[in-house]
Amino acid sequence: MGMSGHEAECGSRTTECHVCGKNVRLRDMEMHMGWHDHTRRQGTPPIICNNINCGRILDSDNALGVCSICFGPLYNTVLDTDGVKLRRRLERRYFIQLTRGCGKEWCRNNECMTGAGHKLAIKEATSRVKELMNEGNKGVFYFCVDETCTRNMVIVNWLAEEHEYDRSWCCAAVQAAQGREDLARQWLANNAVKLTEKAEVLRGSNVVEQSA
Repeated sequence: MGMSGHEAECGSRTTECHVCGKNVRLRDMEMHMGWHDHTRRQGTPPIICNNINCGRILDSDNALGVCSICFGPLYNTVLDTDGVKLRRRLERRYFIQLTRGCGKEWCRNNECMTGAGHKLAIKEATSRVKELMNEGNKGVFYFCVDETCTRNMVIVNWLAEEHEYDRSWCCAAVQAAQGREDLARQWLANNAVKLTEKAEVLRGSNVVEQSA
């Protein structure tokens, strides 16, 4: 490798990789980090809960595409092959949110009386529920969440507004960092694909297709 005896001996010493935690020889560290960077660039954005107030990584398979925690209050063991019973439970949940609220002081859900700071009349709430159900047909839901999730989403919004990473990457980072912004930024640097890198990949793919 063109190294002197002293360089070869020192290069054989190992140190811990800050990304994967493995012990790597110093002379191989540059190549090892290059491999990490290549792997990171090939990553695909994580799938996030369809509840826009949540931001957790999707961890269950249900008709709404929401995480297990958000789906929990809607779960029922009764057979519901056509989804009618689930739809009724969903309508009821929205109606209660809009007319009674969740009562949680940390709530920031605009589709909840508590979070929005005002109560809808029954007629207004009924109309709004229909609109929210239509949003649900597009895979978007507005459920109240716990305090930890509410705090995490504040950090997610900060990171997403910087327009450096997709929002889904920001959600995954904050969840992995347990709500710590500094660790979330470190996680993004080690694992996420930047928007500029994503654009470069797309341009490269277009060039290959045109050449073909």
